[in-house]
Amino acid sequence: VTYCVVDGKPYVTSLGGLEDDPEIGTFWFVYLRSLDSEGDPELVEQ
Repeated sequence: VTYCVVDGKPYVTSLGGLEDDPEIGTFWFVYLRSLDSEGDPELVEQ
């Protein structure tokens, strides 16, 4: 995973060798959930 921080927020720029390219529809969102949690994962916004 390659990322950069813009205005204090992390943005993933590459995942598994695939570059972030919104022009062709590849971009990444980061979700967080503990392994023992049964709830829905939360979108990481900060």
